[in-house]
Amino acid sequence: MLELKFIGECWVELYANNELVEAQQFSDGDTYIKETFTPFKIVVGNADLVKGTYNGEVIDFTKNANELNGVNTIIFNND
Repeated sequence: MLELKFIGECWVELYANNELVEAQQFSDGDTYIKETFTPFKIVVGNADLVKGTYNGEVIDFTKNANELNGVNTIIFNND
């Protein structure tokens, strides 16, 4: 289960099998919950404004985020 909580304006793209499944903008206070299975990829804009977990494990969206535009890509593989 993927759960994202937003503390400001942010956009998210969710890919499964390299195909775009969802593209959505979020605002402060929004929550996004989706059942998804690996492998999948999340691309977020304003990475510092989203907190999330996948199957209870915390996702660090700020690690390796682009410092200029705040975009980050997190890849979840089968391992």
